[in-house]
Amino acid sequence: MSAEEHVIYVHGLWMSGGEGLLLRHRLARELGAQLHAFSYSAVTHGMQQITDALHAFVDTLAPPRVHFVGHSLGGLVIYRYFERFACPAPGRVVFLGTPCVTSRAAVQASQSRF
Repeated sequence: MSAEEHVIYVHGLWMSGGEGLLLRHRLARELGAQLHAFSYSAVTHGMQQITDALHAFVDTLAPPRVHFVGHSLGGLVIYRYFERFACPAPGRVVFLGTPCVTSRAAVQASQSRF
């Protein structure tokens, strides 16, 4: 990879992106790519608003190549982003612990009274 390539890290639920700081630094060092953290709030925004914001974020970068790394819910954000928008540039997507099929924790949380 080169500095013309960008990697966008999308954090998981109840995270801020700070938990991926070491991963982002390592990727930047080893790949020579420009790293970016996309931050969102799943508590105050719906998936459509989040993917709209990710789309605007990617557009402002206008990268010639872009790769996405999604942790947990961040992977689903990326997945939904690509359902709604055309790929802006060639690249790859990596999911880290993303519940692509189902999540026991999410099912249990949805059945909780609070």
